[in-house]
Amino acid sequence: MNNLIPLPLFKLNKQLAVLEMQDPSRFFSKKPAYFDALADEGSLKKCRYLFEASIERSELNLVTDTGIRLFELFISKIEEGWSVLLVPASNNYLQVADKLEKLQSRLTETNFELFEKSESLSKAVKRSNKLSGPFIELTENLGIVPLFGDLSSEKLEAIQANVLSRTYLAQPERLLIDFTGVGIIDRSSVGKLRDFLLILEQLGISTVVIGLHPAHARTILPYRRELNFEVERSAKEAVRQWLQVEDGKELSQDEAESKSMNRL
Repeated sequence: MNNLIPLPLFKLNKQLAVLEMQDPSRFFSKKPAYFDALADEGSLKKCRYLFEASIERSELNLVTDTGIRLFELFISKIEEGWSVLLVPASNNYLQVADKLEKLQSRLTETNFELFEKSESLSKAVKRSNKLSGPFIELTENLGIVPLFGDLSSEKLEAIQANVLSRTYLAQPERLLIDFTGVGIIDRSSVGKLRDFLLILEQLGISTVVIGLHPAHARTILPYRRELNFEVERSAKEAVRQWLQVEDGKELSQDEAESKSMNRL
């Protein structure tokens, strides 16, 4: 068997035993007993099928001295069995595989970065929702909760948790809920708003709703009968009226103390 070109050439019998091997390119330094022993694990069945089906040209992954490599096989029938010429496939596929591997790695990194950004954004949204309805203590017995932005269920849930914990500590008698800075109230969130106002009522805190736009009033209207709250146009007016009530309480207390002293 003369091989005048620097490519691996094999002469096989019908059972694929290697009768002769010439490898001037030195892909295979040792002669295998059978040709299919050169096929990698995933290509073994294909290797045997090529000869069973008498396929003259195909590609196959073979194990070389330097690792697995793709070869183009040119198979010819001869008297003894088979003649097989191996031509190393273009390394373009290796470059493509390398690019795909790098792309997959980059996609994995990108997915992780997106996950981190999503987590960070989720925390920022929760914090923003919480700050969209802060509890502000105006006097010992009066607090105000100015609401900002569109009211969604998630935002109201965050506001409710924050306000209830603060009111529990402050124990105000009256709480002003200011809707002046509110945009849209989602219809799906109205139930949350109702529950929030009902909880305040159950805690013995009188509620005054201020700054309601006509659109807000129409949204809340279906629950108006369930809720016990006062309505004022502005925070200024609501605070003024409360201060008058507070002054009246102080005057009444002073009068009671004065009468008590006179009796003595």
